[in-house]
Amino acid sequence: GAHSVNGLSWHLNKDTVNTCTIFSFVAPNEIISFNSDLKPFITYLTQNQGVSSSQLFVQPQSGTEPFTG
Repeated sequence: GAHSVNGLSWHLNKDTVNTCTIFSFVAPNEIISFNSDLKPFITYLTQNQGVSSSQLFVQPQSGTEPFTG
């Protein structure tokens, strides 16, 4: 389902690699311009996904994803 963070809709993927839980916010449509910090995403995870606010945030990553090929 869609999850709203910072006024935009995101698909949220959750996966586990070894002992690390990985959350990926993926835009369902192309975003031309985006200016934000990570705080709203971390707040969303602690308030809606059961992530403890005391957990260590180890490695943020970002990237692009093609929508047409």
